[in-house]
Amino acid sequence: MKIPPLPSLYIQIDICPPYDREYRETAGKMMRAMPREIAACGRGCNRDAYSGVTQPHCANPENTIWLCDTDAAIRKRRSEGAPVIAVSHAGNASEELMGTPWLVLSPEALTPEFLSEVYCRHHSLPLIVTETSRCLLRELTTADYPALSKLQQENAGNPEGCFFPADINVSKPTSPDNPTPIPGQLPAPDRHAEWKDFLANYIAHQYPFFGFGLYAILNKASGEFMGIAGFAQIMEENFSGDRAFQSALTCSDHKSGEVIGATPDKSLCAEVSYSLLRQFQYQGYAKEVLRALMAYGREEGGFGRFVARIRPENTASLALARRCGVVVEYLSRKR
Repeated sequence: MKIPPLPSLYIQIDICPPYDREYRETAGKMMRAMPREIAACGRGCNRDAYSGVTQPHCANPENTIWLCDTDAAIRKRRSEGAPVIAVSHAGNASEELMGTPWLVLSPEALTPEFLSEVYCRHHSLPLIVTETSRCLLRELTTADYPALSKLQQENAGNPEGCFFPADINVSKPTSPDNPTPIPGQLPAPDRHAEWKDFLANYIAHQYPFFGFGLYAILNKASGEFMGIAGFAQIMEENFSGDRAFQSALTCSDHKSGEVIGATPDKSLCAEVSYSLLRQFQYQGYAKEVLRALMAYGREEGGFGRFVARIRPENTASLALARRCGVVVEYLSRKR
């Protein structure tokens, strides 16, 4: 992931002593190493312990991230609209620490990259996933809706090239239990509101919870939306090829911090998906993006294999998948 340029971030610490000491020291080290990116604040935003400068108030409270180790503190800061990272330690085992999406078990987890991602997630800023010489892959935003709608119309006869499901029920929006879109056809115009709701819920749940998804392909020079590409789902499979379940890349056990991912006798397999607007097809963009996406998946996700579901008549996609080393799973021919 690539973090967009951000303002200086301030760290407020609301942790009971003596457990606060290491976190204050870590915040101070980050501030000294990266003064433009991280400004470390203690209780009351007094930084004299770190830099010799007394600052009674943070320069910009909206750029503040709180570290809290009690449920009451988390609720208070969340009610103020601030991003909060829960801190688990030996002295707060009775706390649930469930009022925020972020939890750390040690000061070593507080890297500038992690803090920046927390800020971006809280303020709904999309992250850049990877790039090529001509393209950027970025998380989707609600501003992408017109282009996604156009892509949907162009693929009305090709469900695998669509983003929105054929039958969206707004009373059951996407969630961590059902986050990925099922390709479908163009609905009636009066259902565009449902498409927009689906997109907003997808953005809110897919990237933060699973750590993967479908991304916008952007022209690096112009910023123009060109299509979508990404991971439709992640599966565990044993070495005989039998699949077990969909896996979350960033999901971890709440108290232990143990990452839930591939087990020793299994590997991760990613289903890739890609679709370009017609005006950008047959110009080498798809191959360029797919290879970059696979490289990102190997490095960041540990994916050992990539598959794609393609209809036999879609010869261009079949040829591209094979050239890039993607295993093809054939769908039934359209009748």
